[in-house]
Amino acid sequence: MTVRRAVVTAVLLGMLLPALVVGFYLARVSYADKLRSEVALTLQHDADVIALGVRESLWALDSESAAALVEAVMKESALVTVEILDPHLGRFVFREFPERREGVVHVLERQVMHRGETIGRVRIELSEAPLRSALLNQILGFASLLALQVIISVILILVVLQRRVGRPLLRLGEEAVSLARGELDKPIIPSRRDEIGDVEAQLEVTRQALQGLFHTLEQKNRALEVDLRERMRVEAALRDREQRLRTLVEQSPLAVIEFDLGWHILDWNEAAVRIFGWRREEVLGRHAGMLVANSKDARDNLSVNQLLERSVASPHIKLACKRSDAAGVTCQWYNSLIRDSAGTGQRIVAMVEDITERQRSDDEIRRLATVVRLTSNLVALTDASGRIEWINHAFAERCSGHASEVRGQALVDVLQAQELTGETSRASAIEAAMNNGRHLTELEMPCRGQDGQSFWVSLELQPLRDDNEQIIQWVALMTDVTERRHTTDALRAIARLGGELSPGMFLEQLLGVIARGCGAQAAYLATHTRDGVDISASLCAPGWSLVGGHHPGRTTLAAYAERTGALLLNTGAYEAISRDAVSWGCSLTQALILEPVVDSQQQVSGHLALLFDSPLVATEAAQSLAALGAARASTEFQRLLTLEALRHSEQKFSSIFQYSPIPIGVLRRSDSVCLDVNPSFLQNFGYPRNEVVGQPVLATPIYTDQREREWVLQLLNEAGEVSGADMRLRTCDGEIRDCQIYVRQISMDEEPCLLVATVDVTSLLEAQRQVEELNQSLEKRVTERTHDLATTNAELEKTLERLKRTLDELVRSEKLAALGSLVAGIAHELNTPIGNSLMVASTLHDVNQSFREQMEAGLRRSTLDNYVAESESAADILLRNLQRAAELISSFKQVAVDQTSSQRRRFELAEVVSEIVVTMQPVFRKTSHSIETEIPAGISLDSYPGPLGQVIANLLNNTILHAFEGQERGTVRLRAELDGAGGVIFTCQDDGIGIHANNLRRIFDPFFTTKLGRDGTGLGLNIVHNIVTGILGGEITVDSSPGQGSCFRICIPLKAPAQEDTLVPPKASAA
Repeated sequence: MTVRRAVVTAVLLGMLLPALVVGFYLARVSYADKLRSEVALTLQHDADVIALGVRESLWALDSESAAALVEAVMKESALVTVEILDPHLGRFVFREFPERREGVVHVLERQVMHRGETIGRVRIELSEAPLRSALLNQILGFASLLALQVIISVILILVVLQRRVGRPLLRLGEEAVSLARGELDKPIIPSRRDEIGDVEAQLEVTRQALQGLFHTLEQKNRALEVDLRERMRVEAALRDREQRLRTLVEQSPLAVIEFDLGWHILDWNEAAVRIFGWRREEVLGRHAGMLVANSKDARDNLSVNQLLERSVASPHIKLACKRSDAAGVTCQWYNSLIRDSAGTGQRIVAMVEDITERQRSDDEIRRLATVVRLTSNLVALTDASGRIEWINHAFAERCSGHASEVRGQALVDVLQAQELTGETSRASAIEAAMNNGRHLTELEMPCRGQDGQSFWVSLELQPLRDDNEQIIQWVALMTDVTERRHTTDALRAIARLGGELSPGMFLEQLLGVIARGCGAQAAYLATHTRDGVDISASLCAPGWSLVGGHHPGRTTLAAYAERTGALLLNTGAYEAISRDAVSWGCSLTQALILEPVVDSQQQVSGHLALLFDSPLVATEAAQSLAALGAARASTEFQRLLTLEALRHSEQKFSSIFQYSPIPIGVLRRSDSVCLDVNPSFLQNFGYPRNEVVGQPVLATPIYTDQREREWVLQLLNEAGEVSGADMRLRTCDGEIRDCQIYVRQISMDEEPCLLVATVDVTSLLEAQRQVEELNQSLEKRVTERTHDLATTNAELEKTLERLKRTLDELVRSEKLAALGSLVAGIAHELNTPIGNSLMVASTLHDVNQSFREQMEAGLRRSTLDNYVAESESAADILLRNLQRAAELISSFKQVAVDQTSSQRRRFELAEVVSEIVVTMQPVFRKTSHSIETEIPAGISLDSYPGPLGQVIANLLNNTILHAFEGQERGTVRLRAELDGAGGVIFTCQDDGIGIHANNLRRIFDPFFTTKLGRDGTGLGLNIVHNIVTGILGGEITVDSSPGQGSCFRICIPLKAPAQEDTLVPPKASAA
């Protein structure tokens, strides 16, 4: 983790953890207490208001005024049920709002007192859901402030870290990298006086020290280099002297070993190291017995001494020696006794030759002779003239009976005597090879053995030469290829089978060839079906027949085939199907071969089966032939399918070529000869077919410019194709046409060709020319019309100015009408809290009058307590109603300010909608219609609340005037939701009579109204459209049909686009 991340993480943890713990504890503890307190206070307040307010009504049994009071109180609070009970009449007033019964509902009962007597009882139920929502909003506000504080803290920390730590560390890292690269000439100057500046100062000290150290090392290196060159010169001279002295010994191909008279090694050369494997320093002073095989101790050394002393007197001696790795080596030793001037022996010098390879070659020759004598192949050895000198046992046993019968005879005569009739060419080939001295290989020829049976051999004739490359002998190697010959004949027969045969005849001949080539008793081809194996073709060997049809054993055979694919059952592994073979009409099967037949998707679709009446000997050849036959059958099946597909493809291409409306031709690439053209070409250009097909295109007059043709060929060579090249071509009657050429390279019968398509664009170019002429004439007309339009525009500007003045007058009229509606709404909303306050004041006046009378009669403590309690309750009710009136006045002032200005600020959508709804409530209360709002909390906009409120008010006014005409009750629903793309969708939907389709497309037009002269001016929805699409930066749509109501859908961004200071027209009633 980087320093920046570590610091930010530590600060965040230090700020968030305590804040979260404390905030969670306070929210958890204070939330419940606050909720209980608010619920109790609200219950107490509403109960006191109702108890005091209905006291006179309950005393006078005026249920209507009591009901009006209850409704007024319930509209301003979250009460679910209000019930007023009379002790004599029972239920006096009952009002309930079932839709408010959400969450926990609290109940409170209060006695209604009048002049010290209980005249009734009030029972109310309050839902705590609205109070809980208000508290949660407060908690969310606190959390938002906390998050804002954390974000500001993180930003400040990041800025400080970047300025005070990040940049200095980056600069310090660059200076350290410069030092690491050896850039010591650039000084490091501290940028500030802090810890990082101290580190930079230390780096500068290090740089100076390294600079001095490198200078000292460079001087020492120069001195060391001089000493080293002098030492190398002296050592080279010594090596040259020593090399000259050791050259004769070291370069000798024989090992040179120097012994003392006790056969201890004094020295040896590199050849001895190569032969024995020991280095020179490892053998000095050691006895020669270490080099002799089977020598282990001193007694063996004595035997070695005696052996080597005898070798001094003889020219050479062959000894079995050993290497350092214990490997054996055979050596030829040549020993010499070196004497001094007095004739006394001083030392012994031995020259040792490694003859291991020579000895191994001799052994291999002996082993090879044994192999030749015992091999099953026929081997003969002749002299240079071709007369047999030696034959192996297999030759004598197979052909001559005894070697003496053919010794001295010419090989050609012996082989020719065994040839069949008409095979003299092989003898000529043998004589020619011997006369020319060349190697003869794989000459197959028939022979006849001692038993009279003919067989085939493959002859290989190899000359043996002496050191002068003169032929001294011939080696003849003959291999029995009878089985291979039969297989080859079968393969050739399979290859000769052509596609001109019918499928059934081809398969029969294929099975016959395979059966003869393998020596099978029977062969058949089986294709798979759902029931098992269907024998579709068969051919039988001599002795029995197999006919297609149902056979009891086919299920067993199918199971083997499906499970194993390729199957070989030989000798003792055929019992599982031998019984079924009898049921097929053949003798006991001794061997079976199955090979799969596959389709074009390499799926097994059948099997080729070979049955044998004796165990197989040449298993691999039979299996290979069966596999080849199965592959040939698969290929034949696939060939037939391919031919059919090719026929369809050629027919399709021919149809496209012949019936194409575009002229198409095929040219040979090499000489540009036209191979074919379609009828469209002949029809468009008018040339007879015999003048085009088979002729070079250069011989026809179709080209008007040979340079264009060369340009097209250049494009073809560069890009490999031509698309849309422009050319001018000539028809048969001499007409010149503008064309576009398209060329593609194709292959026909493995010969490169060109497919050329020609598109006639003559008429298109003519049309373009006419358009250009028309454009030139239009320019003149445009100039003339411009002057006329300028005069007309001046007149239109004057008319537009008059319309603007009229529009301003209409907007002012709309403003006065809206002001009257606003005043009526304010008066009605303020009537309820002021009426409640007046009623409580009058009640308090009565209580004071009664209290004064009781004081004159004699004041009691209970009377005083009751007076104080009633006074406190009245004061509390007065305070709350007056506070409500103050809040309403503040809200009305905010609405008035927003709707008369275009100030941009951040606001909550729910608050603006609530203020507008409160303003419009008096208008709706005059009717039987109602407003429902579904505005989620937390949708915050940075926009213009005044214009937005004017839009909502105009939509509501438009709904009252037009949506519910002829209906007793109606509902307007205001909804809002985020669209997930930085905007909010606000809808105003009613269940009224809807808008006719003819009027739907004109409702946003200025001055359009369906009640012209009765209500409005037709500018309300036009003002809504202009505000939404203008200052709010959104869009508005409407969806409506007669009888189905209307839905206005407004999409505006959460952050309004930047606007110049513009006054928005005041609200006006909708058209």
